[in-house]
Amino acid sequence: MQPTDIYQSQCLGTNVVYYQTYQILSYMAEAMGEDQGRFGALAAELKESINQHLWSEDKGYYGQYLYGQPGGYMLSDRSEALGEALAIIYGVASAERRQTISVNTPVLDYGIPCIYPQIPNISPYHNEGIWPFVQAYWNWAQAKAGNEKGLEHGLAALYRAA
Repeated sequence: MQPTDIYQSQCLGTNVVYYQTYQILSYMAEAMGEDQGRFGALAAELKESINQHLWSEDKGYYGQYLYGQPGGYMLSDRSEALGEALAIIYGVASAERRQTISVNTPVLDYGIPCIYPQIPNISPYHNEGIWPFVQAYWNWAQAKAGNEKGLEHGLAALYRAA
């Protein structure tokens, strides 16, 4: 990818955080007695867009990002652990999708990798990395999805690293 492609990409995790930010702004406006409609509408529109454009039906989880130029966007076939977890935690994923994501997102013996599948010939960082804070969010998402077995595996991954 070139810098322009990266700039114009649409990342799962970033968009889920924006969604939650609009939700929080809506709650803040309500608490201040102001019109929350604009923020609520932006949140709903973004949630719909994430579910329409980043969901990978054949994988059973969201793609890491859409990349490329307008008119030529392609959905990445990789999962992004933090984005998947946040989509569950913040309610971007429906109850049904929470279950699907919970059981279909690739998890390895030592925990959930930041991205999967790995990118060949790239140094480890996000690639070939299992980060404890990402594992913690994944565990939280497993609890919200009701996946006890997934949560137990995730807790073991955190304890093992410690």
